[in-house]
Amino acid sequence: MTGKRGSPSDRVRQYAEIQALDEAKKVPWKLLANAANDYTEWQVLALWVRAVVDVCEQMPAQVASEAERRSPTLLSELESRLGTVVPRRGGVAWEAVTDWAESNVFVEAKRDRWLNAIRYFSSKSLSSMKAWSYWESIHRQWEDEKPETLPTYQVWASATSAVSRLSNPASDAQKVLDSIRLLPEARWQIMSDAFAELTALCLWIEIVLGKGKTGAALVERELKVRYPRFDTASIQDSAFAIPALIDWVIRYEAPFAGEQPPVSALAYHTRSHPAYYARRNYAAHCRTVLGGALLERLPSFKSWREAADQYFER
Repeated sequence: MTGKRGSPSDRVRQYAEIQALDEAKKVPWKLLANAANDYTEWQVLALWVRAVVDVCEQMPAQVASEAERRSPTLLSELESRLGTVVPRRGGVAWEAVTDWAESNVFVEAKRDRWLNAIRYFSSKSLSSMKAWSYWESIHRQWEDEKPETLPTYQVWASATSAVSRLSNPASDAQKVLDSIRLLPEARWQIMSDAFAELTALCLWIEIVLGKGKTGAALVERELKVRYPRFDTASIQDSAFAIPALIDWVIRYEAPFAGEQPPVSALAYHTRSHPAYYARRNYAAHCRTVLGGALLERLPSFKSWREAADQYFER
């Protein structure tokens, strides 16, 4: 029995994801993460422009002012495109801002062909999902009744950031957002950083345990320093050791112990970040390319993570 191939849109989405993740291998993850954050901010601006232009016969003065403040050439691009189309020009305005940003702000990424990776990780962020959800909500409201006054960009951006309900309330992303909202921002950030570190540690453990007794001894030493109360006697097989370690850390170690941490949300957030893919790619590189060399000198977790965070395919 053959499996279902999925809809054409599913296949297109899968291809786009494969292409984006392939591009992500070619750039340090910190550079990619910063670029994705910047791209999301430009999308917030573009969606504001789209919303207000859609309900105005002419480009609002505040849109022109905001565009010129960023760059006179951005204003010229908007004026040029909007001067040649009929009403309902919001989509054209959104495209104009997005295209201008991609050609003038994300020049290096476009030239070196990792712009798709930026788009992908921007779209995976909760900030991007909130921005699109807010635009969809406002678009529906303004179709029924035009606003008496138009929001400034600052008001729009603030409202976008405050979104608590995404377009798809049954999505995993909504569950993550709900979990985050139950915790103080600083507390969530501490947990998120700790979970990302634990995930990286597990990638290292999986590699090192594959190197026999020497690897097991190195893992045991690392865990005794990090988690003195953890019983390392069973650290021999990564298939058993890694789930046992994760479960134990979540139960008994700060910042998770006693907090009922939102593990699913933490896992989703970690796996949506460029750092996870970069470290996973480096782990694959270690297994396939550095396998023999690792037998001679096994890296400590600290040195392995530093190498992973600097790794990209040249």
